[in-house]
Parts: sequence; C-alpha cells; structure tokens
Amino acid sequence: MEKENYFSSQAPTPKQPGMTFQSFSYTEAREVWNPLSAKGIGLFFQIETGPADKVIQLVPDCCFDIIFCFGAKNSAHFFGPLEYQTPYTLRANCTYFGFRPYSITSMKRLKVPPSKLVHSDVDFDQQFSDLSIIDQMQEASTFKDRIRLMIDYAGRHMVDRDYKPGLVEHLELSMCRARGALRLERLAERTGYTERHCRGSFKQRHGFSMKYYANIMRFQHIVRLLTEPQQVVPADVVFDSQMFDQSHLIHEFKKYTCHTPGDFRQAFSVSK
Repeated sequence: MEKENYFSSQAPTPKQPGMTFQSFSYTEAREVWNPLSAKGIGLFFQIETGPADKVIQLVPDCCFDIIFCFGAKNSAHFFGPLEYQTPYTLRANCTYFGFRPYSITSMKRLKVPPSKLVHSDVDFDQQFSDLSIIDQMQEASTFKDRIRLMIDYAGRHMVDRDYKPGLVEHLELSMCRARGALRLERLAERTGYTERHCRGSFKQRHGFSMKYYANIMRFQHIVRLLTEPQQVVPADVVFDSQMFDQSHLIHEFKKYTCHTPGDFRQAFSVSK
C-alpha cells in the first residue's frame, strides 16, 4: 500500500484535557519522530508543577507514552493506553516531559509487548537498554532541547528502519479519518484481506482490538467536540458522532469516563 499523508487530511489527533486544563503549567508541540510512517508525528509535552501534588484525570486515547519526571526523585516510565478514565498524580515541584507517538506501528518490537501494557506501565529500563537519555533530559535547559533529544533517541532506538507502510497502518488511518464511524467488515473488504486477517494483524501489533480502537476514535471525537472553545448543543454531538440519540451518547460516553457528556464539558472545557 502506498504511504498516505495522514495530517494533510486533517485527521483528528487525540486529546487529554486533564493535562491541558487541570495541570499547573502545560506546554505542547507536535513534531515528526518517524519519517517512514504516515502517522510518524508525535506529541511532545511538558508540565511544570506547583508546590502541592495535583491529581489530574486521564481518558482513553489508544496511545503509548514515555514520561520523564524530574524533581526530588527522578523517574521514567513507558505507559500503555488506558481503558477508562484514570487519575494520575503529578508530584509537587517537578518537571514532567512526555512523548506520545500517535502510532507504534512503525516502531521496533518492544521488549514488553503492547498486550502487556494496556492500562499498565513499566519502568523505562524494562523497555529500553540505553538509559543515557534520562540524564540528558534532566540536564536540558529548554523544552525544545528535550524534544530534539527525544527525536534523536527515537531515531536510534525506536524507529524500525525496515518499516514500510502496510495493512495495519492503513487500518489505523481509515478508522482515524472516519472517527471510528466505519463498519469494520466494510473496511476489511476495501483492503482486499479477510476481516479475520485484518483483526488478527491489528491486535497482534497494538495489543487491543480494531473494535476497541474504532470505539476510542469515536470517544475521542466526542471529547474534542465537548472541549473546543465553540459550544455545541447535545443534538449536534449526537449527530456528529453518529449516535442514535442522547441516551445512546450518554451510555457510550460513560463507558470510558466517570461523567456524562455535560458534566465532562463543565469539568474540562477550555471556555469555563
């Protein structure tokens, strides 16, 4: 399959409003970390915490994260995707730097497989052998310097140089662009492979099913609608997310959060 330009299609990118709106000080940037993949852009973010611990709420987004924490005690972890809304404690007087690749499809095989990381995490040294990046990150003076260090590290230790865009990447792109509203059997037909083969290939690479990925794409689309500056009415959210009615929207949304869509907007909206 030919390589596709993911971001020229204005495909949605995942959001974590708990980080953006609940943390003490938040900065982010999107940069290419893997030029071999159409989904080779990743999110880089940095949080500076205040004098007290802060609990933020994270929601499912199907992404894997590397997060460094620098303070009285340094740490680095590799996080798998969340299955439901989860609290995360930011320690006081720390700097957090994170790297979230939007896809691991073009990444070298991980020591701890993706299936073992769903709603879980491991220490950085369980996933990677070269730990020099931790000290380099701590010594870096700016956010941009840390991004540069992470991209260089990813190029040497994470990018699969033999990778060529194929079936799994195509499935990801299609579900992202459709915001999850695409029948999986129809998608499989378009690829020329059987639905069983598509489902098996996808789960083997990501550790979770195509159906789960599609559902989270739709959930993330709703999160985006609820947290954008322009206010949308419930009927618009129902229609745009292709739900049957408002009850269906509430039921599906509460699978992944502790909130109804209305309560979520009150808690996380940029306009509040």
